[in-house]
Parts: sequence; structure tokens; C-alpha cells
Amino acid sequence: MPIHLLTLDVSALTEDWDARNLLYSLTFNIGNTIYIPGSSQRQVVFDDMTTLCQMFCPDDLKQEMEKLHKAGIFDDEEQATAGAREAGSEEEEEEEEEEEEEEEEEERREVL
Repeated sequence: MPIHLLTLDVSALTEDWDARNLLYSLTFNIGNTIYIPGSSQRQVVFDDMTTLCQMFCPDDLKQEMEKLHKAGIFDDEEQATAGAREAGSEEEEEEEEEEEEEEEEEERREVL
């Protein structure tokens, strides 16, 4: 029997379903943020990590967030608006892609 099973209780899959989904999705979302230019997953990663900390270590989360506020490193309003800014730039990129597709289609029609 693995040692960790002797020291830790095994929870039912249904008990921590949401937490497990968040935890397992972090790998993909962090990779997306790192390797895809203009990715809007940064805010998702932050929100998911904050949610997990609220579920399992709320006191530690509160202490660390207070330290960041006092140091002037973190501002709730700044973090909340970061996701909106990234989403806005994503919408702009989609609009540009649609315009390019329309132009290409017009060029094809002219050729015919």
C-alpha cells in the first residue's frame, strides 16, 4: 500500500469534483497562457488558483493577499480589470480575422 494512503484519507470522487476539475485544468490553462500569444487564460488561471486556495487554505490565502496589498504589488481592481482587457483584445483579434476572411473571399470572387 502506498505510504500517502496510510497518512491521508482518500476522499470520494464526488466530494471534491469541482476542486479536482480546477486542479487538473490548471496544467492546460497555464500552458495556454505561456505558449499562446494573446491568450486570455491568465485571468482564468488566477481565478482558478484563488478558488482552490479559498476551498483548502482560506486563512493562508487571506494572509498572502494582505501581504501583497501592503507591498503594493496587487490591487483587486487591477486584477479584476485585467481579464476584461484581455477579453477585449481577443475580440479585436477575432474582428480582424473576420475582416481578412471577407477580403480574401472578395478577392476570390474578383478572380472568378
